[in-house]
Amino acid sequence: MNKRSYFGVFIDDRHGQTFTMTEIQIGNFGKILAGDHRGQFVKVVYDPNETGGDFIHVGDDNKHLGWDSWVENLEHVTQYFEEAGWQIDWED
Repeated sequence: MNKRSYFGVFIDDRHGQTFTMTEIQIGNFGKILAGDHRGQFVKVVYDPNETGGDFIHVGDDNKHLGWDSWVENLEHVTQYFEEAGWQIDWED
């Protein structure tokens, strides 16, 4: 399933009153520009039929993703991205 949806999340930087907008795209590849696994690619895949959650795939290129993590819902996807410190350049 190639679902392509977008949502923005405000994340408190915990060092003051500033907030940033982070975009996470479901079903699209993006290159990790900052944070853990910088230079690799990520793709979030929603799996409603089997697990009801989301797989976060990471790999060396946008064709062959090497490993994945599973999270329960979109809130946990957001937390995963925040903890990894990811800034993503999403493909068009």
